[in-house]
Amino acid sequence: MAAGALLSRFWYKVLAVAAIYLSCQYGALRLSGAGWHKYFQPATYKNALDWSAASWEEIHQTWNLVYWDAIHYVDLALNPHCSAWYPLWPLVLKAFAPFTAPDGLRLSFIFTQSLFLLSLPLTLLAFERIIRHRAIAFLCFCLYALGPNAIFHSIGYTESLFGLLSALLLLLLYRLEETKPTPIIRGLLYASLLVTILLLNLNRPILLQTLFAVGVSLTCRFLISRRSPFPQGSLALGQGATLVLGSAIGYSLYGAFCAAQGATFLGPFQRQLEWGRTVAFRPSLLLLPRSLLMDLHGLYLPVALALLTGLLLLAYLRQPKQEQSRGASNAASKELGQSPSPHQIAVPLPRQPWAYLLLVHPLVFSLFIALARWLRPTWLAPQAVEASDANVHSVSRFSVLFCLFFALAHVGINFLANMNALYSTARHTFGSPFALVSLGVILAVVASPRLTKVTWIVAAVGLGMLVQQWFNFSGDHWLG
Repeated sequence: MAAGALLSRFWYKVLAVAAIYLSCQYGALRLSGAGWHKYFQPATYKNALDWSAASWEEIHQTWNLVYWDAIHYVDLALNPHCSAWYPLWPLVLKAFAPFTAPDGLRLSFIFTQSLFLLSLPLTLLAFERIIRHRAIAFLCFCLYALGPNAIFHSIGYTESLFGLLSALLLLLLYRLEETKPTPIIRGLLYASLLVTILLLNLNRPILLQTLFAVGVSLTCRFLISRRSPFPQGSLALGQGATLVLGSAIGYSLYGAFCAAQGATFLGPFQRQLEWGRTVAFRPSLLLLPRSLLMDLHGLYLPVALALLTGLLLLAYLRQPKQEQSRGASNAASKELGQSPSPHQIAVPLPRQPWAYLLLVHPLVFSLFIALARWLRPTWLAPQAVEASDANVHSVSRFSVLFCLFFALAHVGINFLANMNALYSTARHTFGSPFALVSLGVILAVVASPRLTKVTWIVAAVGLGMLVQQWFNFSGDHWLG
């Protein structure tokens, strides 16, 4: 297809998704009545408070359960202090000071939505470049931009700025991996990568997630480096070192600010403990999240992706080196009629459409798969995926591994250090592009029309849930 036609299709996709998102938002806010007033006229919403005369203690008490985190970022913009909320987004708002609290809310809504819409082309471009399959990239783009957690990109949270910076980060990683820049361009790319991850660490607490993702990604790269015909070991090491350095600098800037404010260098972590976060193993959360049901999906998806990736890499490492070029393309993935060979992994998929309704609860779906394999193997249609050089290279690129383990670290922290509930797990998984990049790569490698169709159905359900989220926003209900 001609480059001009591809470019036109690209922009049609971006504009179509943006139009659908804005239509859902506009329709729900208009139909709810109160939501329109809440979103565009916060100064007089419910007439519950005289904003000009109220103290911040009164504002927090009255509006914390109405605007949620957005009110805290406005507070930080007007009254900078050490907090569990990070300073970059408040600094962006503060650049337009002076303003009152309702002015800050209104600005934050306008800015977050604008940044989200501006980030959409970069996000789709990053998905297409890294996933390497335009149809699946667009599917993941719809899950990201039209899912229920897309609402957080428009209501004064950090998601839109985080999403924009994340898309830039992914494009920089791609450019370093897939091109051969001149030394000057390479230096500029590394400098841009350093600044981008630094800003991301000033926007949200991701230091631990970054350290974990880089460490595990480099370990995986090292394990396969001696067998893979696509080494790139020194490149991955340079990318990882830059991400670690930028993260350390970013957090250190905020930690030093907290220390200067009379707290400690670890003040942001201590503030989170003050919310009631405790480190504990709570297996009951695997069944009942004590929050929104979609938080369970946010928990299980990165785990499932990590399991499939790990099995594929293990199958690759176990086979003789001379056989690793067999099945060199995704076309080798097929439905199995018998047990997989040692050089394949089998992705068990139900044959009957009704079984996919069990995805409503991921653990129930997983138990169904396990029981079917044991009691009724004919209920399943295992999809074979060759542990070929091409497939393994696709999933083991540093950019892909980093996305996977970055998402996995988020859900690991939410599961092991929480307030006895999986609050915000879905938002952290689906409200940023990392897990969806990993999902897209796995879908492209598995190459199952059945699985792709099911994912499109999930995307359609997610669009309906996005509309419901805007009604929830209008009614001051918990969003996730």
